[in-house]
Amino acid sequence: MVASVIDFEALFRWAMSGLIAVGAWIFVKHSQGMVDLESRMNSKFDSLPDTYARRDDMIRMFDQIIIRLDHLQSSIDKKADKSHGS
Repeated sequence: MVASVIDFEALFRWAMSGLIAVGAWIFVKHSQGMVDLESRMNSKFDSLPDTYARRDDMIRMFDQIIIRLDHLQSSIDKKADKSHGS
């Protein structure tokens, strides 16, 4: 009877060791996947300034374009007024 209790305890220990080993393997694989994902995200984040313009830069550029167009429009209007006035 003592042998069966010892065998059960040994079997339980082996099963727990196996479960812990599988859990550790899954954890390591998941951690490696997270590290890979983080490195890919960082590389994408680092390439954003080369690929996309920032919002405030675009607003500033559009404002400069509008100012330039307004200046051109006023210059055209002045020329039109001079040609009609003569």
